[in-house]
Amino acid sequence: MPKQETITSSEFQSQVKQKTKRPAKYRNQIIVVDGEKFHSKKEYAHWVHLKQLQSDGVIHDLKRQVPFEFIHNGFKIGKFTADMAYYITANNQYIVSDVKSPITKMETSYRLRRKMMIAFFGIEVTEV
Repeated sequence: MPKQETITSSEFQSQVKQKTKRPAKYRNQIIVVDGEKFHSKKEYAHWVHLKQLQSDGVIHDLKRQVPFEFIHNGFKIGKFTADMAYYITANNQYIVSDVKSPITKMETSYRLRRKMMIAFFGIEVTEV
């Protein structure tokens, strides 16, 4: 009869987590740069591009992970977190952008939130 090994509950949970780690749903690779987490390489590349535009004075007030809450008659019915938001310096136009792959653009929940952004705030989300 083989010898049984005794492990603690936390060791067991740690082993289970290691074995069950799956790739991201859409195969995107999360990267961390200077302590900031980006959900994909494409999102990071867009951020670098916008940072350059900001330093050139083309845009200003660049922000990441900007939350918008959909509240109707005092009830919160949902929220949308935009990847980036900024103002175009020339005309002070507010731009909300979200980095999407062709697959994630088609998600029903994303399409609904994109429409809710127009209905609640009059903002059309720019897809990158």
